This record gives sequence, structure tokens and C-alpha cells, in this order.
Amino acid sequence: MEISKWNNKSLAYIFIFLSIFLILFFAKPEYASLNENLDTKDALNSEQDTLKSENEKLSKIKVELDDPTSSWSKLIEKYMTDYKEDEIIRYFYDYAQMNKAKVSISSISMWDTSVNELWFKESTINLSINFANEDAMISFLWFLLNSDSKYKFFLNTLTYPIDEPKNSFSLSLPIKVFHK
Repeated sequence: MEISKWNNKSLAYIFIFLSIFLILFFAKPEYASLNENLDTKDALNSEQDTLKSENEKLSKIKVELDDPTSSWSKLIEKYMTDYKEDEIIRYFYDYAQMNKAKVSISSISMWDTSVNELWFKESTINLSINFANEDAMISFLWFLLNSDSKYKFFLNTLTYPIDEPKNSFSLSLPIKVFHK
């Protein structure tokens, strides 16, 4: 009788160990998958929190930019002008008229307005201009890029012949202007 009790106990222990082994064997991939999914969930939650905080910052900036009395709006407004082609042409020709002996305008061409990557309206003006000397060119550039002027122009490129700066020369200036 003792042998049969011992056999029953042994079989029970073997059955329990086999059951535990089979459970672990089949559950291990599921457990690993569960851990991986939990890690992914934590990473996505962290990314979501970061994006929410960035969104809140951007929303605050948007509200501040929409307010015309805010410091940001005033700063941006400083570089934004009403774009009227005839006024800009007159602006350039008035300067050339004041400096007849040093500056003469050959041609002005204005390209269509487009929206740039910062969502500002931007136009390009191609100005062909003749200068009597390098000093006349520098004076014109100071006039063009003066921070107190009516229009805020930006030069894309500037190349001019430096081999003969004392003689008159022509330049083609691609100018950008931001506007409302």
C-alpha cells in the first residue's frame, strides 16, 4: 500500500512539474510579447506627452500672434508691409532721382506673390541698376536695407565686379519683400 501512495504522490509531482513546464514553455513568448507591448506603450505615452506639451506651447504662441497688441505681433508687423507695386517702383525711382549722377535704374521686374515656408507672403523684385562707383552702390544698399525705411527688403545674393570698382558698373539685385 505504501508503494501505491508513493507512486500516486510521485505521479502527482511529475504531473505538477510537467504542467508548470508546459505553462512556462507556452506562456514565455506571450510574456515576452506582453513586455514588449508594455514598453512600446510607455514609449508612445512618453512621445504623446512630449507632443502635447509642444502643442500647448504652439497654441500659446498662436494666441499671442493672433493678438495684435502682443510683442511678437509688433515684431513681425515691423517686417510686414502693404505691398503696392506702384509705391515700390516710385520708392526706387525717387532714390534714383535724388542721386542722378550716381545711380540709374535700368529695369524693375516684380514676380508673383507666394507663401514661403514660414507662411509669410513673399514677393521677389529683380532690380537692374547702374552705379557710378562702389560708394554709390554702398549708399544704395544702406538705403535699401535701412531698418527705419518704409519697406523691409532682403537681398538673396549680391555679386559685383571687384576688379574695376572705380568705373561704373551694373548689378542685378534679387530682392525679397515680405508683406500682408
